[in-house]
Amino acid sequence: MNTTDFENLFNKITQSEKNKFLWDILNSDERIKKMFIEKYFQEWEAIRLQNPTGFDVNELLNKIWEDAAEISRRLNQIDFEDLDWDSWEDPGYYVPDYEAAQMIAEGMADHALEGLLEKLKNEFKFGNLTHIVSELASIVHGIDMAEIYDPYSNLSDYSNDYFFEKVSITIREEKYKLLSRKFLPDDYKTAVGLLFKFQEEKEQKEENPEYLFLTMIADFLIAVINKKENAQVFWQLANEFRVDLKEFPGLLNHVVGLLDNKKLWVQIMESIFLQDYQTSEDLMAYYFKSQKEIFQKKATVFFEKYKYESYTFLAERVKRGSPLHISILKHATCKMERISAFRELKEFISTFEKTELIESISNPEYRIKLWNHEKMFDKIEAIISDELKNDPVYDRIDFTQSIKYLYSSKPDSAICLTEIKVEKVLKSGRNRAAYRYIADLLKQSLSIPGKQGQIYSMVNHLYNHKPNLPALRDELKKARLMV
Repeated sequence: MNTTDFENLFNKITQSEKNKFLWDILNSDERIKKMFIEKYFQEWEAIRLQNPTGFDVNELLNKIWEDAAEISRRLNQIDFEDLDWDSWEDPGYYVPDYEAAQMIAEGMADHALEGLLEKLKNEFKFGNLTHIVSELASIVHGIDMAEIYDPYSNLSDYSNDYFFEKVSITIREEKYKLLSRKFLPDDYKTAVGLLFKFQEEKEQKEENPEYLFLTMIADFLIAVINKKENAQVFWQLANEFRVDLKEFPGLLNHVVGLLDNKKLWVQIMESIFLQDYQTSEDLMAYYFKSQKEIFQKKATVFFEKYKYESYTFLAERVKRGSPLHISILKHATCKMERISAFRELKEFISTFEKTELIESISNPEYRIKLWNHEKMFDKIEAIISDELKNDPVYDRIDFTQSIKYLYSSKPDSAICLTEIKVEKVLKSGRNRAAYRYIADLLKQSLSIPGKQGQIYSMVNHLYNHKPNLPALRDELKKARLMV
């Protein structure tokens, strides 16, 4: 096609004819329509906000139930017992049958969700808040109602969970698009009212209703409720519908925090204290800043509940040298393997307690690191020696790293233990990986002060091993150990 001819044709057609042609294309192809809106997105948003859509909540609710029923019906039609093995593409390496079956089942599930999730993404990007909530409610409830046939658990032990996780991933990935969008106050009110009304109807229809829908969209709500006015709408409607927001501590913390009522916030956070780590830490941070005596009283129970999560937060705030401070440092030293905590702990315990604490640690490699910190090299030698004697099924220590602690402090012991390790590796398996390990270990051992001669003697002995070990010789040469 000649470009000049086409340009002449384009210029000859009247503007109204071209507009009609473009309009027909946009109305017949959703993909092109989406491209057009993306091109003129700011104009689209301005028009959307200037011309708010009116909603009939009852009509929306009916549509949610109808769409959910259709989604459920379509998922029920998928037979995860009779998998589409023709769709399996050989990756070029061995895959066990059960893994291949799972991958095929996941492909079938992803295909079933593809259109629904694409529509949801479009609503996140272009739709009103009410439409987004409606779409989410339909999808989540449709999955919840589905009785998916997967007798061999090819998809998962509870197949619905796979679909829920895919929806959750989409929400997490798409919610950030909402941060740059604007929604009208009436849209917030309608969307939140629809959300709670749907939950209310769901509770009335089910014998054992759960807050599944609200749980799944809590992060989405946190993203869209971004200022005081929106939080007030949500809080008012939640109270009108008597929704127990304590089931969603993160969302509750976020919403009440935006209300600009510190007394109410403290009251609410107290009511859910220890129910969720982050909200509990937020309350503790508030008390530490404004009421330290309450902080000190609550710190122990907070630590007992969240020993792992609270370490950094509490270690920096509780009174140094207090029983709680020492307990925190001991836990971080022994259970979290934090050497930094051990360094601090040493200031507050006796030599006997310190020795007893290190000896109580079951992980020999971590115990070696602590003894190295204390320059107790005899202890390190004893642990390495014991590990070599025990001949475990798998190594409990990284010998190549642990032995380095003895290079300067106990070179004779380092040589002796290295020789034992080489013999054990050689006996355990004559293969290329074992030979490469030996060569790397011996090359590393050349840094032992004054022991290079003994290392090269070991190298020559291995090189001349009888029977000949060509692969070992090759690895020794690669390591440049032959002189």
